[in-house]
Amino acid sequence: MNENLPEIGLVVGPLLAGCPIGEQMRIQANAERLGAATWRALASSADEAFRGIFASCAPLEEESAAPPEALISEGV
Repeated sequence: MNENLPEIGLVVGPLLAGCPIGEQMRIQANAERLGAATWRALASSADEAFRGIFASCAPLEEESAAPPEALISEGV
């Protein structure tokens, strides 16, 4: 999994267990899009020192949504 978040598999694994791969991709893409919206919301209410940092995270989440969305569009 992720070397920076080794326990992520303990959380994500049970959430996706038993879901077809296409549904797993949809869940992942939706989570990334929600993450982008969350960063933007945090940025809108943050003080000046953190606003730019939070706002810069949103595009990263959106970029992370693109691969699972591409797989979905390919019929995975």
